[in-house]
Formats: sequence, structure tokens, C-alpha cells
Amino acid sequence: NTDLLALDVRGYLPDGYTQLQYIESTGTQYIDTGYKPNTNTTIKTKTYTTANANTPFGCRWLGAPEYDTFGAIIGGTGQLTVYYGRYSDEKYTPYLTYDKSIVHDIEINMDSIVYDGSTTPITRGSFVSTENMYLGAFNNIGEARNLITGRIYSMEIKESDIMVRNFVPAKNSSDVVGMYDTVSGQFFTNQGNGDFTAGPAVGN
Repeated sequence: NTDLLALDVRGYLPDGYTQLQYIESTGTQYIDTGYKPNTNTTIKTKTYTTANANTPFGCRWLGAPEYDTFGAIIGGTGQLTVYYGRYSDEKYTPYLTYDKSIVHDIEINMDSIVYDGSTTPITRGSFVSTENMYLGAFNNIGEARNLITGRIYSMEIKESDIMVRNFVPAKNSSDVVGMYDTVSGQFFTNQGNGDFTAGPAVGN
């Protein structure tokens, strides 16, 4: 039951904010996390998407001799591929089956990619991004591409085991929908077109 997936962290949200079970994108909304990933970055996210060729999270940045990537893309006939590190080294997972009828967990850590509990070992080369990672889209050197059509339930970003972002779906007192970061105390809102749709409030 996807309605039971959200962790109730209402005690961490300030007055005026309502925690939501998820935020939903129509394919034109995304969040700029304000964070540039690097070799020591790990992420955890829970997403549900209804379309192909979209991105739960990601960025691409200039590198030598080519560009590098860090992200996850659902494409083709409903297959998930996770890219990381130097593009020229072709660091990516084999195509993983993506069932669009259920919610999926994706984690990238230093040693592996964990997808719905199944672990794929990886070897990540050294990199430092010059571009922010987007949530719900792929940052193609400042341009949002492959925007997600579906729901985002959560997103955690750590660097060297220190939490730098803990995004909680929320809406403010003006009914603006976005992600509240309990680490920085900032409310991150849509940087694309239109508006996110609010999922049910946690507890309802």
C-alpha cells in the first residue's frame, strides 16, 4: 500500500508545513537540490513513475576527456539504468526491470547500487561535480531533461556518512508543494513549469 510508505517526521517540520505522503509531477516539475555530488556521495530515494525516459535524480557535468554522470534513468521499455562516475569509463548498471505498478527503492553508496533490495557491486572513479543534482529530472549541464512523471516519496543525500539533505514531501501554509529539507531547514520548490500535486497528508 503506497499510502503507508511515508515516514512520519512531522516533529521535524516547523509550524505552517504539512507533511505529505508524496509529491507528484506531471512531467514538467523538478527540484534543484542545490547539492553537487562527488565520489563520497550516497543517496537513497523512493519513487514511483508511470512513464519511460524519465529520471528520479541525476546530473551531468563537464569532465575530461568527456562528461561524467551521476543519476538514474528509466527508459526504453521500462528499464532502469543507474549511471555514476566517469562517462568515458562507461560506469553504469545493466538494465534492470522497472515495474511501473509499484514503488521502488534506489540507493547508491560507495560500493554498490541497491535496487529494491538487490545489490549490484560497483567501482566508482574519483569525481567532483560542477552541476547541482536535480530531483525528478536530469541536470544536463544546467538544462532539465527526462523529467519524471510520477511520485517522489523521499530523498536522502549523504556525503562521507554525513546527512546533507533529507527531503520530506510537504506543502506550506500557502499550499505550495515541494520538499522540506530537515537538515538545512529550507523549503525546496518546483523549478520547472506548473505545480507539483500534493499527495495525502501523513496521518490521513
